[in-house]
Amino acid sequence: MLLGHSLGTVQVQYYAATDWDPAIKTVILTGAFGKLPWKSRHILIQNEDNYKALAEASLTTLRAGKAAEILPIKMRWLGGVETQVTAALPELMATNRRARLTAPSGSPAFPVRS
Repeated sequence: MLLGHSLGTVQVQYYAATDWDPAIKTVILTGAFGKLPWKSRHILIQNEDNYKALAEASLTTLRAGKAAEILPIKMRWLGGVETQVTAALPELMATNRRARLTAPSGSPAFPVRS
């Protein structure tokens, strides 16, 4: 069984969809949030210049085929802590109105613990 809560729901969905481990019999998602782009921009990052810089750096890196690469710009995260992120996380959090890129191969993009 895989269980994901809050942002973990995205991680569990990604893992279950890409791993296909026969041991996975059930996926449970609890506390899923709505409007990830809005939450990211206004609750987590809270800085328009930083948000735009992250989005631009993310798109540039993704287009270069380097989704797992750590961006040179840190992102404000839970509790106001600034953390490094891979290229795909800001794109995931960006508005879904932007033209979509093909799904990157490689590692999923989530905050990098240093």
